[in-house]
Amino acid sequence: MPLPKPKSGETREAFMERCMSDDTMVEEYPTSEQRAAVCMRQWKSSQKAARRGKTWRLFADDQPAATHALVLGTYPPTRNGVQAFYYWRPVVCDGEFQHPTEKWSLVVTPERRIKWEQAFRRLLAAGVEHPIVLDHRTDAESLVGYVLNVRQEGDWYWELHQYLGEESRDVALKNYCSIAVNEHYIGSDGVDYGEVIEHTAITPVPVIPGQGEAVPLQFSEGGQRNHGDILRLATRVEAKMMIAITDEQMAELKKLLGDDTTTENLLERTLKVLAGARAQADEYTKQLSAAQQQTERLTEELALAKGKLAESESTIKQLSLHATPAPPEGEALEAFVEADEAALDALVTSGAINKVTRDALARVLLGTPEKRSLCLSKAHTGTEHRISKLVLAALKDNRPVPIGPGREEPDAKKGEDGEMTPERRRFLLSQTAAGREILAREDREKARA
Repeated sequence: MPLPKPKSGETREAFMERCMSDDTMVEEYPTSEQRAAVCMRQWKSSQKAARRGKTWRLFADDQPAATHALVLGTYPPTRNGVQAFYYWRPVVCDGEFQHPTEKWSLVVTPERRIKWEQAFRRLLAAGVEHPIVLDHRTDAESLVGYVLNVRQEGDWYWELHQYLGEESRDVALKNYCSIAVNEHYIGSDGVDYGEVIEHTAITPVPVIPGQGEAVPLQFSEGGQRNHGDILRLATRVEAKMMIAITDEQMAELKKLLGDDTTTENLLERTLKVLAGARAQADEYTKQLSAAQQQTERLTEELALAKGKLAESESTIKQLSLHATPAPPEGEALEAFVEADEAALDALVTSGAINKVTRDALARVLLGTPEKRSLCLSKAHTGTEHRISKLVLAALKDNRPVPIGPGREEPDAKKGEDGEMTPERRRFLLSQTAAGREILAREDREKARA
C-alpha cells in the first residue's frame, strides 16, 4: 500500500497526526519512532517538490493511434533481466486543458512542446530518467517503465515507452496516458532545468475520451523483435514541421534576426534574411564580374602600353647613337681652344706641319669663335679625349715627305734677310689645294704681265 502524502493546504501537524495513525503505517512500522521518521521524510519530500514548482497533471486523450516508424537506434530486449516492451504513444497535443477536480488549466503550444523535448534530452544526457508510473504515484511499486525518447508530429507530443514485464505492459496498454509538468525542476546536480515533464502516468481516467491505440515497434522478417527506436514520418496532411531549438540557439537567432523573433515568425524571418543575402550575393557577383572584365581590359591596355614603351625606348636608343652631341661651352670650351692652338703652334715650330697647314687644321678642328667645331667634344671618340687632341697628338711626330717625281723639298734654309725663300714658299703652297690655287693665280698674273 502507498504511504500517506500531505494533502493540498494540510499543515505539518495535521499530516503528522494523520500519518502516525494510518493503518498501513501502523502495520509496516510498529514503533512510534519508526512511523515518526517515515512520516517526517514524507513531509519533507512533499515540501521539496513544492519548492521546485507546481506540478500539473495533464490527461491527454483523444490521441490518434501510434503510426509505423523508421528505425533510429537500438534498445535492449531486457532491463536487469526483466523483459522490455516498446511502444510509441502520443501523450499530449496543442490546446487548453482543465483538470476535472482541481479546476486549474494549462495551455499547450508548439513552443511549449519543444521546450519539453529539449528539457527531456538535457535530463537524459545528465543521467536523469523519465519514469512511467501508475496514477501519478511515485513509490517503487507504481513504476511500470521509462520513457526513452520523444518526438514531435504535427500538433502532438509523442513518447517512446519501455514497459518492464508483461504485467506492466498489459496494465499500460489497458489504460491511457497522463503527464506531470513541473515548472522549475531542480536536478540533484543543482541545475534548474526549467519546465519539464517530470513523469508520465498510466490512468484509466483521461480528460478527453477517444485516445487511440499504442503501436509496438516493428518486427524483423525473421520474426525477432527489432528493438530499434522506430519513427516513421507522419503522412497527415495537417502535420506541422517542428524544430527543436534550445534557449541558447534562440538567443543567437534573435541576435541575427531581431529581438522580437519568436518560434512563430522564425521561419518567415529566416527566409527573409536568406532572400536578402541571396540578393546581396547576386549583386556582389555582378560587381565581381564587372571588376574582372575591367581588370582584363586594363591588363590588355597595360600590355599595349608596355609594347609602345619598349618601341619608344628602342627609338630613343637608336637616335642617341646618331645624335650630334653639342660641343662644350663657356670657360671649358675656351680652355680647349687655347690648348689646341698652342699644340698647333708647337707642331709648326717642330716642323711637323707648316703654317698653312696649321691654319687649315685650326679651321677644321677648332672652328671659328662664332661656331666652334664638334671636334672639341669627347662624344665622338668614345674615349676621354677630344678629336682635336687626338689629331694633334697624331701629328706630333709627322715629317713632310716629297710628293711626286721632281718635287723634292727645296732647302729649308731661310734667305739672307731671314725670310723664307721663294722656292720653299712655292713648295709649301703646292702641298694643299688652296695653295695650288694661289700659285695658279700668281702664274696667270705673271703671264699677263
